[in-house]
Amino acid sequence: LKMFKYSDAPGLSRAAQEESFRRLNAMIKGTRPTGFDPISDFIDGMYPSSVNTPGAVSRDDYVPSGWSDNPELYLNVIRPYCTTCHLSLGSSRDLDFTSLSQVLAKKANGSLQPSLCGSRTMPHSEVTFKHFWTANNGLWPAYVERPSALGLTGCILP
Repeated sequence: LKMFKYSDAPGLSRAAQEESFRRLNAMIKGTRPTGFDPISDFIDGMYPSSVNTPGAVSRDDYVPSGWSDNPELYLNVIRPYCTTCHLSLGSSRDLDFTSLSQVLAKKANGSLQPSLCGSRTMPHSEVTFKHFWTANNGLWPAYVERPSALGLTGCILP
């Protein structure tokens, strides 16, 4: 699953914009504190040769090590629908979703299912919310109900 769609118009393709994205990501990383920081770690993962290397290209297939037990869930649900907001929450609240164990802990304590499938308040971004709940006739809500994904209930829209 690609995070974004790019135009074929001159100057608007991904390749044409990659260096601008790299510089923007380098600037973002430069504003973050040292030590464990979910946003900096994510940027480092996207740019294994370093975001500060001119011409470095980001990876679409980066999966944090905390998701090695279920990379499919990360790439299909967490990264496109959860990562942007949850990384910004920081590691101190254990909500950055940099590992499957964090998500499973939210499921175990009963806080994941009600906010995602019960009240349907996630994702908070309007465009992301609409895509999650309506793309491909509810593909993603059905996906998170699978035992191999999260095994949640009540996600499939009637």
